[in-house]
Amino acid sequence: MSSTLFEKAGGLSPSGLMRKFRGGDIDIEPAPRLNLRAKVAYAIAGPAIAITDRPGDISHLGRETVASVGLCLDIFNDGDDPATVTEVGLVGRFDSPRVAVHEPLLHDNKPWPRVLQPGERVIAHLASDLGSHPVLNALRRCYVRTNNDHLIHANGGAALRYYIKQMKKRQ
Repeated sequence: MSSTLFEKAGGLSPSGLMRKFRGGDIDIEPAPRLNLRAKVAYAIAGPAIAITDRPGDISHLGRETVASVGLCLDIFNDGDDPATVTEVGLVGRFDSPRVAVHEPLLHDNKPWPRVLQPGERVIAHLASDLGSHPVLNALRRCYVRTNNDHLIHANGGAALRYYIKQMKKRQ
């Protein structure tokens, strides 16, 4: 009669085996399911802001913007549980260098740290003038940190590359 590894382990499930292997029966909270996307923001006039993740979408605006280009992070809770976002920022390829924003401007003016309910979204304004920052060229990804110290990374994509290019032009 052959027995499986799980039967030999006393009938523990694979996750139970991992908990036992890691040192006890402590419950490990899963990371929240947050979708993160970098976006370019232009202040067009007074209270109007154009936000996109593809800069070509707003090229028809021309140069009639009120302020220089800004960078935003669109954070969406795609999970089933609320998630508290405590920090947003930009990082290099291997988590270094890091530019952290602990209290970003929010487009809906609600308080920070932000509790995102399932299906809720917030746009956090990171930067409007990082052009003189010494690590600007090394930044490649964006991230959010939750109150449980979970880090969620996403590729900065076209919006971050466009933002860096615009900041270099201003130097």
